[in-house]
Amino acid sequence: MGAVRVVTDGAADLPPSLATSLGITTVRGGIRFGDEPWDGTVEDFWQRVAHGASPSARLPVPTRWPRLSPAMHPCAPSMRPPS
Repeated sequence: MGAVRVVTDGAADLPPSLATSLGITTVRGGIRFGDEPWDGTVEDFWQRVAHGASPSARLPVPTRWPRLSPAMHPCAPSMRPPS
């Protein structure tokens, strides 16, 4: 069996230093405040929430996955469901 790798979306709210030290790859999903896409800092996110904004989230879009190593790509041969 191959190595186990952990990939999470940005909703895990892991500090980057912790994720790096544990070898966890974070792929950010889409976050919006109303109709406005958000791509700010964690501090900005919580400041908006504290002021009453309600975020909504989406899973990471496929175009964000290619930055991962080929073995971690969702379409890698070893990860495809059996035919």
